[in-house]
Amino acid sequence: MSPRGEIVDDPAIGASPAPINTTAYRIHHPIHAARPDAEAAAHAHTPWGAAFSAERRLIEPINQESTQFFEDHALFDDEEVQILTTDGGARIAEALGENRSVILANHGLLTVGASAADAVGRLVAMERACEVVLKANDPMPLTGEAARISRDDLVSD
Repeated sequence: MSPRGEIVDDPAIGASPAPINTTAYRIHHPIHAARPDAEAAAHAHTPWGAAFSAERRLIEPINQESTQFFEDHALFDDEEVQILTTDGGARIAEALGENRSVILANHGLLTVGASAADAVGRLVAMERACEVVLKANDPMPLTGEAARISRDDLVSD
């Protein structure tokens, strides 16, 4: 697919490329354009992530796993849950900023990474963090200092 969203012939697969998921293109292309450091982006409507995204808030550092996202995720709090244009994807990229993860309000989770494995691994960890947050009953968040220490020990660049 070209940067403008046009299907192009790929000599490696012939003149009849597989169908393109245009909604995924509308989300992912603007992110890759805004973040050349992001070799991969992972997005899914996971059970816990989709439920957590409906709360339209950030993940608090309430346990060790959730500290991985402390000061390194954002909220795309937008009424457009069905991304119909690359303008919507550009707004997601803007919300993501320099973070490695973003919660798409009423939609799901999205992560970026230096590789596909990095982005997907981060998405799985984010899903788990959302599960813990939703299952916790009146959790007591860690202090910012404790969350940073844990995050810095767990997350490598």
